Amino acid sequence: MKPILVTGATGAVGATGRHLVELLLKQGHGVRAMVRRADERSEKLAKAGAEVVMADFLDEDAVRNAMQGVDVAYFCPPVFEVLLHATTVFAHCAQQTGVKRIINLSQWGTIDPILSPATRLHRLGEMIFDWSGVPTSHLLPAMFMEQLSLVFGAEVRKKSALMAPFNDQQISMIAAYDVSRVAAAIALEPGRFGAGKYMLTGAANFTLEQVAIVLSDVLGKPIQYVDIDPAIWKKSWLDRGAPPHLANHLEKLYEKGRLGRLNYGPTTVVEEVTGAPATTLKEFFGKFFSDQGARFAS
Repeated sequence: MKPILVTGATGAVGATGRHLVELLLKQGHGVRAMVRRADERSEKLAKAGAEVVMADFLDEDAVRNAMQGVDVAYFCPPVFEVLLHATTVFAHCAQQTGVKRIINLSQWGTIDPILSPATRLHRLGEMIFDWSGVPTSHLLPAMFMEQLSLVFGAEVRKKSALMAPFNDQQISMIAAYDVSRVAAAIALEPGRFGAGKYMLTGAANFTLEQVAIVLSDVLGKPIQYVDIDPAIWKKSWLDRGAPPHLANHLEKLYEKGRLGRLNYGPTTVVEEVTGAPATTLKEFFGKFFSDQGARFAS
């Protein structure tokens, strides 16, 4: 049985690659996990049963070697400015090594006229994969629920306030774990699930006021939603050490949210592909706490 190549296997934001490795190993399938460096995270993958290979997305020889003997490859790059370079290398190496299916983690909203720099690159990246001739399944998820903690969790802990620049608009969110479940289903049965776009959302859309209500229930204390100016949010995020390109991406993403343009779907694609419904917001908070600790808690 040929291994499935999983990139982004030690990623932290969303961690779809890490989740995918765990899901595939749990089902008894071989996994080749591509990582940038050897560290505690890669050692954990190896102990779990994955074959770990080191390769940088921009190193053509290393990526080509990682793809040898692989039929399915999951492309999960970080949010970085050289995405098109990485996409081109990945597509070219897949052509050369005979990969039969690429699963590309992109973003919903790549055809929206309001594009962050990262989203614009994802749109072009989808084109590169399609031009390559390697059948590609493009996963286009809504905003990850993980942002609620990773981006806004500090104020919840310190001030019992969910401070975010979304005013009263509904937004669509999805748990990264559900994206990984879809990727696993496609990777294991590429003949059943074809190339093309998979529009992924959670089961329902929410305003941030409604998110605060659910979070209050889970934490057992009142959490208030506070709408803040996007410029103030961006400055505070940069002051906390966020990379400028990531802050620019999120600024544009949240601008779309304020205009009601993150109110996608909801779709039932997660359930159609995996056979199980998408994670609810309350289920996500519960799983997030048990898996990674109560990051919202004081």
